[in-house]
Amino acid sequence: MANASGGKKSAGSKKPSSGNNRYKTTSGGKRPSSSRGGAKKIALNPRSIVILAIVVLVVIALLVVSYKLGWIDLTKINDSFTQQSNGTSTNNNGGGNGGNTVTDLAGTDIDGDYLAVHFIDIGQGDAIVMMLPDGKIFVLDAGSTSTGLATIRAGYLSYLSDTLHVDEVDYLLISHPDTDHYNMAGNVLDTYVVHNVIYNNNKEKTQYKNLLNNKVEQEAGATLYPVDEDPFTMQITGGEEFDYTIDIYAPGDTGFSGAASKWNSMSIMCVLSYG
Repeated sequence: MANASGGKKSAGSKKPSSGNNRYKTTSGGKRPSSSRGGAKKIALNPRSIVILAIVVLVVIALLVVSYKLGWIDLTKINDSFTQQSNGTSTNNNGGGNGGNTVTDLAGTDIDGDYLAVHFIDIGQGDAIVMMLPDGKIFVLDAGSTSTGLATIRAGYLSYLSDTLHVDEVDYLLISHPDTDHYNMAGNVLDTYVVHNVIYNNNKEKTQYKNLLNNKVEQEAGATLYPVDEDPFTMQITGGEEFDYTIDIYAPGDTGFSGAASKWNSMSIMCVLSYG
């Protein structure tokens, strides 16, 4: 590794002598005075002390106000010190397959029931997984851009199996026929047993029509909820024990026929309530 001066000694350079000639003498034969003779004492007059005390009080007052208003979270500061003292750390990179927080949550046995919602980083598109308190898995859309799809698909499926430890899918919802919302849904159907499929049944796009005809409608044992022209509502609930509801709404496609934003406008929508 190069040093700061370029890593090489210049030709003819010499090491400093190790004798007593550490200081050059002046013409008068005296060594320059050393700065080691001790630090100067700073005398504070009463006015300076008063000003310093006022500054300290103002800082303390600002900290108290910030804490009361919630601008400072002392629990996070305490957790940070605790992690440092224990020699542990948390990596919160987030997105995709990174982020220890996501991995720890998915891979750890947690006492009691919990809700976890994962917004998976697949670039452009939509891929959401809801891990419901009763243990059910709800996959909301599974799509990405077509550029680099093979790599994205492999990462997505690995995230489901290796990070979230998904064994089967209770609900798969395909919101609308844009490829960046469904072009990995077929892989979900191929990989997992899917018990319920809620999907937009508009078959005007050939690729989406093929997905419905060859994958969705051929899923053995699945209950299918096609959303056609008419408005559609549905509610999934965990009951009193698990205390969550998913309300599903769809406007149908009749009101958007011929509209430039038709595919997005006719999307199926979800509202998740918990607690």
